[in-house]
Amino acid sequence: MDTTHKNEPVLTWVMVQHWYQPPHQTEAVVRKVTTESYEFSVRLVTEEPNLRITINLAGSLVELWEKYSITHIISALKPLVLSGQVELLGSAIYHPILPLVPSEEIDIQVQRNSDVLTRAFESAYAPAGFFAPELAYSPETMARIAKLGFTYAILDEYHALEPVDPTIAHRIAGSGVRGVFRNRLVSKTFPPEYVVSNFHTISKPHLITAHDGELWGHWHNDDNGFYQKAFSDPRIVFQTVSQYLAKLTDSRETMIRTGTWETENSDYTSNNPFPLWNDPANEIHQRMWKFAHHCEELIANNSIDSNAPLAREQLSLGLVSCGWWWASAKRPAAFSPLTWNPDEIEKVLLALIKSARTLLTVEAEQRVALEKEYAALVALVWEKHWQYAALEAGNK
Repeated sequence: MDTTHKNEPVLTWVMVQHWYQPPHQTEAVVRKVTTESYEFSVRLVTEEPNLRITINLAGSLVELWEKYSITHIISALKPLVLSGQVELLGSAIYHPILPLVPSEEIDIQVQRNSDVLTRAFESAYAPAGFFAPELAYSPETMARIAKLGFTYAILDEYHALEPVDPTIAHRIAGSGVRGVFRNRLVSKTFPPEYVVSNFHTISKPHLITAHDGELWGHWHNDDNGFYQKAFSDPRIVFQTVSQYLAKLTDSRETMIRTGTWETENSDYTSNNPFPLWNDPANEIHQRMWKFAHHCEELIANNSIDSNAPLAREQLSLGLVSCGWWWASAKRPAAFSPLTWNPDEIEKVLLALIKSARTLLTVEAEQRVALEKEYAALVALVWEKHWQYAALEAGNK
């Protein structure tokens, strides 16, 4: 018998994956990522009976699977959910930055997400927890989540005003929702490799990681067997979030600050909690939000229009966070490419203007004003693009 790890400390590892593709994603990309990541994750969980993971499966991805007739993932996941090896979370279907959209929009997108996943998983979908897109929260957002019936939420440790203790159940002040704070350092690595390589330096008995599901397989090829090493290590106990919370006995009230899983302390001190989505110094960001708010107001003022439900759906598609991310024009890491893509920005702007075009009762003067705003914004995006392109060319 191998006694290499006998009497060594046990680590409880709570894994959270975020499975998401934007609603306008192409079939080729959806199929590629599904094969490389989502199928791969399901296979790992199936082959490792001790492995437990919690998944935020975005409704937009489920809709894309339905659109492209990809049915086997749901079929493979459902028995894992029923057995308790996989836990599903609630979210907002089209991945908006929740603190930046109206409360009504949050309610609509969370309910739509629930409707899509209930259709796919039937009674197996009964989420207690919530995963905000980009882990973007504010105290007001947490209160809204509580009203929608969720009892816990995944957050980043940077949301907390003081260091978080994973052995304690944190009740978020003003909401009563339990906060589960991911370890940012480990989550931003390749966690299986980090845990295997640094096991003896992990000082706390619980490790909570949360990252995009595409990290497994699509973004990272594990050529050194770290999945098998980590997932079969007898010193590690795997739990879903609900299993982890059920074991905690102590609790305390915890204050949180507004931000995302990308927000840094320097962003908080400069009053820029959403640097990749609503940077005060980013002209494109500010013009995009102004345009989105004008579309929201138009729909609200024409709520009796027979096409108002269709307009609202287009508005939701236009609030997808990816458009703002691609307009951030930043380098998140030293060797990262510029987060800039005018085509992706245009997809968002087109969905927003379509929300206004869908309405039947809008006066011509309002339509023309909004069309001019849309055209000017598209022109500005491409003007910026060619400026960035010239700078990139000059740096080579």
